[in-house]
Amino acid sequence: MITIFNKIAEVFPIRAMIRMALFSTMTLTTILFFTNWMERENAKSSFVNACDMFLMIMILNFISIFIIWFLYSRNLRSFKLTLCAFLLISLLGAFPMMLNNMLVVYLIKIKILLHDYKSHFQGRSLVIYSILQSALITYFIVTWQEFVLSQHERMRVSLENAALKIANSEAVNRLLLQQIHPHFLFNALTTIKSLIHRQPEVASNYLVKLSNFLRASMSSMKGSSATLTSELSFCSDYLELQKVRLGDALYYTIDISEDIRDSSYLPVFTLQLLTENAIKHNSFSEEEPMHIEISEADGIITVKNDYRPNYDKEHSMGSGLSNLSERYESLTGEKIIILTGQSYFYVSLKLTNSENYNHRR
Repeated sequence: MITIFNKIAEVFPIRAMIRMALFSTMTLTTILFFTNWMERENAKSSFVNACDMFLMIMILNFISIFIIWFLYSRNLRSFKLTLCAFLLISLLGAFPMMLNNMLVVYLIKIKILLHDYKSHFQGRSLVIYSILQSALITYFIVTWQEFVLSQHERMRVSLENAALKIANSEAVNRLLLQQIHPHFLFNALTTIKSLIHRQPEVASNYLVKLSNFLRASMSSMKGSSATLTSELSFCSDYLELQKVRLGDALYYTIDISEDIRDSSYLPVFTLQLLTENAIKHNSFSEEEPMHIEISEADGIITVKNDYRPNYDKEHSMGSGLSNLSERYESLTGEKIIILTGQSYFYVSLKLTNSENYNHRR
């Protein structure tokens, strides 16, 4: 029985319905008790009548819960559900209400209750009276239960929308993440091609480092985010890989406290992509080397590089930085900060303290 109740509660707000049934029963019974007491000035008779009505209203409430659950499980919603529930509860509730009224008439006859017997209906009039009485009470019950159901529906829709947004965010993130690896591989293979005839030993060393780098990157692609420690290690491996090709034309510094490295997170490949962007879109040489600085302050990580745009290089589609911006926004709901000066270019992102940080919009 408990298992069945819990299964119903997963898709139907039965607990809230029962609470509302108790509330509505107590409210209506209290109103009827004081109304009868003020009219007849007889506390005993009013109390007996109130107990009688408490039982009837409670029965109607549980009939309404069953019927509304039955109609709800048949995918009836809104106006159709309310109308069907009202008619069915009114008709079904008329039977116990009629039996109750017959009992009341009998109790009045034997003078246990002090109502005016002539004011009570008999025969066909009793049936009509019971149906009208059931319909009136059902109106209040269905109105309250409909309020509970509408609140449940709003919450369900809200949760489904939130789940869809998270699923969509994760799908977008996976799609954008898949674009990173082919982009990097294309550049790496182009580098090997350029080195393999001119500097075979450098090309061999580069290939070994590339193999290790790709092995590490494959494990990083399993998630959408990584610790700052992993990101820095991955980025350092990438920069060392580039130094095989560029030599003294490239150097970098990392100024980040050890205390935050394991407790802070970024989208995977963030730092590698930003450093690759700096190398790809600027001109530099051993005489004018490229300096890349990675630093952190107040929970903001910044990748800064010398800004000497190389207009002779093949025009880039700009997908790298755009890709990162979309991934970061889909995961956190925030935008990255991009600033270009006369001699520098930097990108800043806020670090997060959770690995699973899909935002809820």
